[in-house]
Amino acid sequence: MPESDALELFGDVLKVGRTIERGFKSFKMNYASLGNVHEHLHWHVIPRQLDEADFKEHPWKNSHIFSKYPTSAEAIATMSRLFSES
Repeated sequence: MPESDALELFGDVLKVGRTIERGFKSFKMNYASLGNVHEHLHWHVIPRQLDEADFKEHPWKNSHIFSKYPTSAEAIATMSRLFSES
């Protein structure tokens, strides 16, 4: 990927992360760029909270309990509003 494209892409990823950070009031964000099995590029942009278990560990460590914490309708509405404003 040409450097100019990479810089533009990461600028967009950072904009997404900052919007998610505002919506979920997270204390930090994790960014993971993957695409190992098939040649492609995608990002995981993961808000982290101080009160989550093992917040210093990789974000998938406790993935088995993710379904216990569904995103509320209010949070979805907030995120939708924030992304439409950006």
